[in-house]
Amino acid sequence: MDSPNQKMQAVILAGGRGTRLGRLTDAIPKPMVPIHEKPFLYHELRMLKSQGYRDILILTGYLGKQIEEYFKDGAGLDLHIAYSHEETPLGTGGALKLAENKISDNFILMNGDTIFPFDLHELSGFVHKHNKMGALAVSKDPSCRPAFNIAVGRDGLVEKYYMKPPLAGADYASGGIGVFKHDLLGLIPPGRPCSLEEDIYDILIGKHDLAAYVASGPFYDMGTPERLKRIQEFLGP
Repeated sequence: MDSPNQKMQAVILAGGRGTRLGRLTDAIPKPMVPIHEKPFLYHELRMLKSQGYRDILILTGYLGKQIEEYFKDGAGLDLHIAYSHEETPLGTGGALKLAENKISDNFILMNGDTIFPFDLHELSGFVHKHNKMGALAVSKDPSCRPAFNIAVGRDGLVEKYYMKPPLAGADYASGGIGVFKHDLLGLIPPGRPCSLEEDIYDILIGKHDLAAYVASGPFYDMGTPERLKRIQEFLGP
């Protein structure tokens, strides 16, 4: 891993359909749903910029051209933004594999529908210290309890990542942010759909190579209409 003082590339997963938001995403991609008259992704990019992260790679899919046309190369936000577009759905792992040649040696991976307000420098420093393939930022905040989906051992390593119930032993919620080495991409099969959460994390867990960084406070996502209201309140007027 690079020094934790070196700002990493931020890779944003922004290709999902957002079906749980109903008609809101019929004509726009989920990251472009407006919050206080700006796309959600705008708020996420501002958060990254506020912490000094300016090298951004956005992985687009459904209606992804709208994202590219709005943010362009990022100059308007004092960022450097590049894109990788999937023509057909490839899943979170497949989208990463498609962009393999654009991804740096170490990178932050973020969901394009989630904001987890903590110091990302702490996460990158944590991974540097423990020298694992990757680490997920997790929360134990009571407001995240319905989404608790990760079991963490006493050694601080992820023991289980659940996608569906029953969630036996899950004591943390995944906050939609992780830091990984580029070597992760070597575990992803090329040319076909692949899910990080369902296919790749289990491999890392089996190798004792996926750590959990416990960040304070809750995270906010816009995956459902109810959660969208909550994130609107968090981001303020």
